[in-house]
Amino acid sequence: MRWTAWQRLPTDGGIMAVQSFVYPHSMGHLWGDVLALFVVAAVLALLTTGARASRVSQLAAE
Repeated sequence: MRWTAWQRLPTDGGIMAVQSFVYPHSMGHLWGDVLALFVVAAVLALLTTGARASRVSQLAAE
């Protein structure tokens, strides 16, 4: 899950963003698909970071 959040989604979003500028007829993807990929990546990153921090604090408490 972390790999998806930190590597795959931002990479795909970056490629699609560049292609949106290279091919002007694809500019709609920049505001729809690319934005959605970066939002999903951010949410997954926050969830996985929070889950890891929670596990570490539970282990420290034991």
